[in-house]
Amino acid sequence: MAGIRTWLESISLEKYYDAFAANSIDLDLVATLTENDLIELGLNLGDRKRMMLAIEDLHTHQYANSGGEFDRTAKPDILRAIRPGTSDHIPERRYLTLVFIDLVGSTWLSSQLDLEEYRAVLHDYQALCFEIIRGHQGHIAQFIGDGVVAYFGYPTVEENDAERAVAAGLEICGSIEKIKHGDGQTIGVRVGVSSGEAVVDGHSTLGGLVFGEVPNLAARVQELADPGTVAISEHTKLLIGKNFVCEWKGKQELKGFEKPVGIWQVLSSEVPELRFRARQRTADAPFVNRVDEIETIMKHWRAARRGNGQAVMLCGEAGIGKSRLVEAATRGFGTRQCLQLSFQCSPNHERSAHFPVVSCISHMADFRRSDSVDQKLKKLRQLFAEWSEVSEKNLPLFANAMSLPIAGDDELPRLPSDRLKTQFQDAMVQTVVELSRRRPVLLLFEDLHWIDPSTEEIVELLIERLRSRPVLIVCTFRPTYRPPWTDKSGVVSLQISRLDRDHVHQMLDELLQSEQVTQEMKDQIATRTDGVPLFAEEMARMVDNRFAEPGDPSTHQNKLALPSTLKELFWAMIDKLDSAREIVPICAAIGRNILPAMVSTVSNHSIEATLSMLDELVEAHILVRRGVRSEGTYSFRHALIREAAYDLMLPSRARAVHSRIADVMATSFSDLVGQNPELLAQHYGRADLPRQARDAWRQAAVVSNDRFANEETIHHLNKALSENAKIEPNPDGDQQEIALRKMLNVALSTRAFGSKEVLENLDRFRHLLDRSAASSEDAFLAVHVQFGAQLTLGDPLGARVLCDYLDEVAQRAESSTMAALAAHNTGMSNFMLGNLDTAIAAFDRAIALREQAGSDDLFNYHEADIHFVDLAMRCWAKALKVGESDELRDEIAKLSALIGNESHDFTRCYGLNILATAYQVLDDTEALLELVNCAIEISQEREFHYWAAWGRILRGWAQASDGHHADGIDEISAGIEDYLQTGSTQIVLYAQTLLADAHFLAGEISEGLKVIEHVRSGEKSWSVRYQRRFTDHVETKLLGARPEDTLK
Repeated sequence: MAGIRTWLESISLEKYYDAFAANSIDLDLVATLTENDLIELGLNLGDRKRMMLAIEDLHTHQYANSGGEFDRTAKPDILRAIRPGTSDHIPERRYLTLVFIDLVGSTWLSSQLDLEEYRAVLHDYQALCFEIIRGHQGHIAQFIGDGVVAYFGYPTVEENDAERAVAAGLEICGSIEKIKHGDGQTIGVRVGVSSGEAVVDGHSTLGGLVFGEVPNLAARVQELADPGTVAISEHTKLLIGKNFVCEWKGKQELKGFEKPVGIWQVLSSEVPELRFRARQRTADAPFVNRVDEIETIMKHWRAARRGNGQAVMLCGEAGIGKSRLVEAATRGFGTRQCLQLSFQCSPNHERSAHFPVVSCISHMADFRRSDSVDQKLKKLRQLFAEWSEVSEKNLPLFANAMSLPIAGDDELPRLPSDRLKTQFQDAMVQTVVELSRRRPVLLLFEDLHWIDPSTEEIVELLIERLRSRPVLIVCTFRPTYRPPWTDKSGVVSLQISRLDRDHVHQMLDELLQSEQVTQEMKDQIATRTDGVPLFAEEMARMVDNRFAEPGDPSTHQNKLALPSTLKELFWAMIDKLDSAREIVPICAAIGRNILPAMVSTVSNHSIEATLSMLDELVEAHILVRRGVRSEGTYSFRHALIREAAYDLMLPSRARAVHSRIADVMATSFSDLVGQNPELLAQHYGRADLPRQARDAWRQAAVVSNDRFANEETIHHLNKALSENAKIEPNPDGDQQEIALRKMLNVALSTRAFGSKEVLENLDRFRHLLDRSAASSEDAFLAVHVQFGAQLTLGDPLGARVLCDYLDEVAQRAESSTMAALAAHNTGMSNFMLGNLDTAIAAFDRAIALREQAGSDDLFNYHEADIHFVDLAMRCWAKALKVGESDELRDEIAKLSALIGNESHDFTRCYGLNILATAYQVLDDTEALLELVNCAIEISQEREFHYWAAWGRILRGWAQASDGHHADGIDEISAGIEDYLQTGSTQIVLYAQTLLADAHFLAGEISEGLKVIEHVRSGEKSWSVRYQRRFTDHVETKLLGARPEDTLK
């Protein structure tokens, strides 16, 4: 036991050696000792504190030891696996996730078991940890007594290190019960995980000693974990996102850390598979081992040519060769046998509506930057005339999407944005159908992980509607993207795997031309790149280029010190450039599509000098060129190269470059800015110019709104608000924010009324108006939106209080629109309160005032036309008040026909649902279903989630009334759940009463009474009263139907 004696001497506590020896405690157990153990060993208070400090140091720092004594517990075969020998790496900065695993109750365990049995248990535990960590591509760094330290992010960096680390920890916790001792008892572990920047010393015997906060934090986090659980730091939680279910454990005071540290406990995994970091490979690299994948694509192409539309989903990590695989497969299609349309998604345009479609059409029409609007329109007409007459008829829709105005076309701008969107998407499908009549069509959608929501809808439409056409749709994407259509007929998914070691060597043999490249060097590349073609290609290219350099061969070994990360590799590539090095950071700041004229203007070089430098970057395999030299565009060969180039700039330099790019774009590239104003906004934002960024994002929102892209509009407005928040508080900033939030109010109208987004925007809007000199219009809008929120949240009393204020503002402004809305709100709040006579009078007043208001003015405040809404609400109120009457039925029937022809979908959906509800009161299921099915169809198509839920509730009651009791109950229950998801509560008591009635119809009396009891005890039951008579009626029926034994 020389090891324990040496350690005790190192901390000046060697006088306790005999006590340690008598209890068989060597270095393999010392890290597990607790203060109670030290009391039993006879240590006084001061010495216990000194030893506990030393033991804590062992937990976090002792794996700096060269490996002898502290690894005596590990089995020799495991030690050989984690000790490949001394690394050639120099100390380097890494982004690391570290896992610290500790055996629970090891002290008690060692006291209960024979030492040989305890050692066997320890070996099994270490072997299990080793296999699981290795299975998740982690690296065992050290065994410390009964502790295990593992790295994710060293010695190789891969994508999603944090996710794999946490997954490994969960698997270890779940698998440890396999290890048993004694009479079948199991053991347990605690796992701590932390992530962050660290410095790794590659000279460590165990393959990497980590310096920094990360190992200390992982050890401390592990101490806080419950037995059998994984605890993680706050930063690790940020990295794993929503891929795991976690529970917040609060901020904890940890020794050695100034501030409390947030701790999460991981409950379960939702990650189906973990990813790896890579980038797209170049087109001229050797293509190996994709025979099966190519045959699969060819098989579906043959089926598509026979008129059976097919869709192939190619999923693979970045750099795995998805684009290269498609290129190789489609060579066999024959250019004369098919027409190919390629749609490239972009990381800079995830919120740019239909960007891939617009780019594809621009490319097919051969648009040039120098083309005028008329020239572009001429080319677009020529393209569509060549395609078909149907396509030519759709020209205005495509021109509108491309921001190309057509003289004399005044109809499109007047259409609602959602209607335009639907027409454009239908036109896209019609165009492909027409093209497929001539010859088979290949539609290639690349990089769907960057797709915008509007284009995603088009892909789904194409898959659904082209099943009987000779069309093959091929989509490529990374595993982070989940296509919503994989369960549809004719869709096949193909997972592209990594290359095995033999195929990587096959690549390297073709790429590495220098005779001085040894087999050992190839082995290093194969090991480092781990089957990712891109990594293998770029590392091989660098090695080959270095050997091709002139100079003394004896210096080649230094040149061959392979970079440990691709970032270092790319920096080395850039560093070798001559004059072109100067413009690399500028190109990186510009973004994906690099225009020579823009680079020339930003860098103050002539166009010829700029083209020469760009040519140098192409030759160096840093950029690729599309099109002819002067008119073409350039882009980085790999996104990682761009990132590395961007990081060459200090933050101050980066801000200056973005500012310069923005100025040049605004003054010299107005056509580009007009088409994609969000690009200008991004540059202003990165230049730290919040005023200009705010205005550019607002313009981007206007353009998106004109293109019927609501989600993109919301995104751009939120970005504008974010930029505005960076400006020092001032009156102008408040007015700008008020204007932005007014626009956002309109954009959010299709969201759930009680959603967090709507309420937060409203709260901030009201706060701004309270402290500013708001106009009557702004003041009315703010309170009107607040009224709607309170009403839908089931607070009609609070909502009614606001009506007097709205009346007052309307009278001051002398606005018939405001007056009509104020009367409408009075009617709605009184209806909810059960004051039906007052509500009907208010609806009548609102209907009369609405005749004097303009529609455009009305829609600035409200999402629906209150004329139809109030007519429908009046019918519902009359049905509740007087019940069945021929006069009321005639009124509802006439109004149903009138609303059914309304062009504004939201108004139509609103009115149909209300009238269907009136039919429910009249117990007319046939008429109800006719209206509600139409409303549900509109709601689903237009994503009106609120009305879709309302419709399902009504439809379920009708189903139950018609004898389909089980289906009806399920439909009502699902509708209520969907309704609550919108954040609204105003019809929940009514919906639950319908559910109770359905249980009555099914003969489920006790279930119905339980629902009624829930209605009576609901927190809104005292204020939401319009349904009370119906609830009383259903309760009476249920009570009367109780079995006699229940009554007794």
